[in-house]
Amino acid sequence: MAEEIKQKYSNGNLVFYEGSGPNRTTTGYDLLSISPTLIQVGSSSNDVDLKVMLGSGTEYVLFDAGNSRVAFGYDGEGVDARFYGDTASAYMLWDESTDDLKFYGVAQLDFDNIDTTPDSSRTYIAWHVGRRGAANEIDVTIGSGSNQNFDPIQMNLNIIGSNPGNSSTINSIYQLITHDTTDMANIRLKCADWNIVAAKNIKDAYVIQTELDIVGNVTIGGEAFAVSAYLNAGTGTYTVNDRLAALFAIVSGTATVTGTYNVAHFFASANAAVDSVLELQTISTASADSAIFLDAAGTITSFINTTGETNVTNFLETTAEAGFSGATRGTPNQTATCDGSVKVLIGAKTLFIPLYNAITIS
Repeated sequence: MAEEIKQKYSNGNLVFYEGSGPNRTTTGYDLLSISPTLIQVGSSSNDVDLKVMLGSGTEYVLFDAGNSRVAFGYDGEGVDARFYGDTASAYMLWDESTDDLKFYGVAQLDFDNIDTTPDSSRTYIAWHVGRRGAANEIDVTIGSGSNQNFDPIQMNLNIIGSNPGNSSTINSIYQLITHDTTDMANIRLKCADWNIVAAKNIKDAYVIQTELDIVGNVTIGGEAFAVSAYLNAGTGTYTVNDRLAALFAIVSGTATVTGTYNVAHFFASANAAVDSVLELQTISTASADSAIFLDAAGTITSFINTTGETNVTNFLETTAEAGFSGATRGTPNQTATCDGSVKVLIGAKTLFIPLYNAITIS
């Protein structure tokens, strides 16, 4: 006799089961069990799929027991899925029409409870698009068409509303590492580690590119920098075996470069009218041994090398002689035709560069 779907009451439950005989000999053939407190599909030894149709005939939610998954729709024909929180208007939405996972209200991704145990393989990751190592990279295939652009992580904020009552800060990204419990001489701390490996021809490469656009007539009450580096050394006593600086740039390698090759490049461009290409400043309570310190362990051909010298009005300008400790007048070693000098210390030897109010160049 062919298998049939039958029903019976068992211990107060309505049970639908499959079988060829009149008796339900085992729960292993149960398809559906209904009690006042539970509706159960299948049993511990009988996998049964449950499909809930959503009216259109093609959209459904499938509890797929054979593959141990819940499917909302099927490939190419999805359905929206909402997961509500305890707070009103807080929910997560899988939006099938835009193929996006969206968060509303106070809903957010929370990684506070992830495993944060370090190891040699960096096993525990809260968020990744690809992972470290060539075996875990994600191929980004560039097509031959125009405008082949790709931003795997995007953030676009527009600040609206009204002026706050006091100084306030908007951070698109905030990062903090705190190390204040145990001395660890072998630990290196980094808020970010960005790398580019360029082994084939490209147009440009920027490990970090920042841009500050000031549009129209704008009043900036404080400062504006495209890049700001701030080192707060506090009031302690520190031992630095190598270097301590707010900004550090290094170039290494023995490559032969065709073109301009610099450790740092400051460039006034696009008709910019700036006060200075490089400004060095100390406030009244600060002191510095040197405005520029040259540690020439290697070969340096020229301390200062200029091109377009006819465009330079003043090679050196100070706001006042008294404010520049190297400028002196009436030095006994000066000749009668010299109107001043700049004091120069080379090693332990003090020398003077003569200055003139006027000079005729023949």
